Amino acid sequence: MRFVTVIFFCVLFNFIGYKVCAQEQKENNEDDNELFELCLEPCALQSIDEHNTTLGFDGFILKQISKKFPVIVGFGLDLDKNSSIGPVLGYSPFEGLDFLVSPMISKAKGEIEYSTHTEVSYEFKINNYFQIGPSVGYAFSKAESQISMGLCIDFEFHR
Repeated sequence: MRFVTVIFFCVLFNFIGYKVCAQEQKENNEDDNELFELCLEPCALQSIDEHNTTLGFDGFILKQISKKFPVIVGFGLDLDKNSSIGPVLGYSPFEGLDFLVSPMISKAKGEIEYSTHTEVSYEFKINNYFQIGPSVGYAFSKAESQISMGLCIDFEFHR
């Protein structure tokens, strides 16, 4: 089952990346007064400790501080068997590529504990309001560690 899941996501990412790259428009260099981004991410989670695969969902509200200073701040929510919530800090070396780190509070096996979620994503810009692309993440806590692969769907809100 894990092998089929990995193959499915690899084919999906390659297909979407090829199609989106073929249709990608030129970047708009104007400052478009982006208020924030809403990132929704369905993902497959591979538990390293328990050796099982489950489906999960991540959601982020993000804001890049400025175009010249590519630091991202925001708030994250993980919905899977261990629901987590916490602040997000990120870095975007160039448009489309994001590195995120989020210290979170998780509810695992009936107990509340600290966990950390890290993620790398690359989004292809479809238009000024919509981006889509693959993401890979790693989350760990005292109870378990997991790797995630998902599809990052970003909605940008402007003034």
